[in-house]
Amino acid sequence: MRKPSRKSDRGQESIHKRSFAAAERDDISSSTATAYSTMRSLMPSTLANLMLVGMFASLALVVVCFAGFSLYPFLLLAALFSAGAGAAWRQEKRMPRVAARWANLLCLLSILNVCLLLVAATGGVGSKFMGILYVPIFLAALFYSIPGSTGVGAAVSTFLLVAAALDRSASAPAGREAALTLSGVFLFVSLIAGIFSQGLTYSARQAARRAHVQQRRATEFEWFRDTSTMMESLRDLKAMLSAGLMQLEDLLPCETAAIYLRETEGLQMKLEEFITPSGTPPTKTMLSLDEQEPIRSPDFGPVVAFWPDTKQGRFEMGAFRQIDPNAGSMMAVSLRTMDDMFGTIVVGAREPNVFTERHRELFFEFARHVVYPILRFRLHALATTDTLTGLNNHRAFRRRLQEEVERSQRYRHPLSLILIDLDNFKRVNDTQGHPAGDAILAQVGNILRRGSRGTDMIARYGGEEIVVLCPETRPDEALILAERIREKIANNAFGMPTGGEMKITISLGVAAIPAHGLDAEGLIEAADQALYDAKSQGRNRVCAASPAGVSASLKAR
Repeated sequence: MRKPSRKSDRGQESIHKRSFAAAERDDISSSTATAYSTMRSLMPSTLANLMLVGMFASLALVVVCFAGFSLYPFLLLAALFSAGAGAAWRQEKRMPRVAARWANLLCLLSILNVCLLLVAATGGVGSKFMGILYVPIFLAALFYSIPGSTGVGAAVSTFLLVAAALDRSASAPAGREAALTLSGVFLFVSLIAGIFSQGLTYSARQAARRAHVQQRRATEFEWFRDTSTMMESLRDLKAMLSAGLMQLEDLLPCETAAIYLRETEGLQMKLEEFITPSGTPPTKTMLSLDEQEPIRSPDFGPVVAFWPDTKQGRFEMGAFRQIDPNAGSMMAVSLRTMDDMFGTIVVGAREPNVFTERHRELFFEFARHVVYPILRFRLHALATTDTLTGLNNHRAFRRRLQEEVERSQRYRHPLSLILIDLDNFKRVNDTQGHPAGDAILAQVGNILRRGSRGTDMIARYGGEEIVVLCPETRPDEALILAERIREKIANNAFGMPTGGEMKITISLGVAAIPAHGLDAEGLIEAADQALYDAKSQGRNRVCAASPAGVSASLKAR
């Protein structure tokens, strides 16, 4: 009935606004993969530090070049390090992803060149620093998995083979054999490192995906649980359904939402609550049994009817299309227990293809969590409500009467009771038939319910007798209220099932605590005696009980 005050966040973003602790990993491999993923995220800073160390090493090697080595490789190396330093500095300033990749690549090439230069400067194939060549291989495997590690391994092998081929010393043949052997070892190690890194990368992604799914499920479960608890805490069905639709508006990208519940008598579903942009109710207020076909299923649990484009699915939608003719996308879910469907929730969006499969899953879970709060409220209403008049039944009245009497005695607050009886009601049943009598009782119940105060309790006492319990009401105030009720009934024309209208009157007896009784039974007995006096004095009047047993009559004008 209300115009929504805010729009949805287009999806389930509002669900993920809360922060939850990450779910614990259930095996050692997941923990290792997570640590590995964290280490990879820290690699740009680590490589930047290694690159700076390599810069100083390259400057030292430039000094060594004066002993006979060529200066050009060192100048190229220094240029690479300078470029890597600038790239790393930009990366620390949250550079774009493409620039970050180039920075990582420059750092890796710089480290590779430092290692190769160190090996070349200390004896080539026979260098005692040959093991340092594993460093760029492992770093490439860490960053680029198999392609990176095999590429660096091939570069190292090529360097060793070229260095051995250019060697003109006496030990060149043995150096070539050693270079060939080392090349094979480096290629094999680079391949193994790449495979291992790729496996860890896959495990890290799987662990991150599982952690994300667990966190999302935990967040959604808590959201659904809070929604269910909030709805259960409300005592009014309209307020409960309105709160549920407001939560649904935050969950799904919908502009309209409506809840239909099956009537107590019959199989039709009636519109109970809705949310629309204009605040006007949907044109479709009732769903017959045949019109409920899209959400009916022999399986247990809710059924979601999914229409991402209402133009294409208008024949499948049936009467659901009439709920929101302007909607481009719609979904409907059944509210049901194991074997009984008692309602449905319908949502719509203006644009087509707004709802996705993910929205469908969330809608299904929403229905599973709200079905029992609504069902419990309906069962409680069935246990405490008279099905014919819609008023409270005798048992609910007795329980409330005892509570109010105890409260009145404890705090010395006034409590009044009005007992109502329809005049000549037996004659109506005999002449017009029992269906006409039932129709009059139902209409009287509607009149009393619409005109009652929020603190009063109206119940069907039995047969054609109705009682109004008025807390915090003095006898004189209760007499005024009773007279208003009498006038409303006397001035109303009651429709008959067979057509036509009929006028009826009522008699009312008023009693109060402590003026006319001290307990519940005494209060009812005093009101009943006052009602008897109103009947005996000509009906269509209000009589108040008195302590002396004499009733004061307020005759109808």
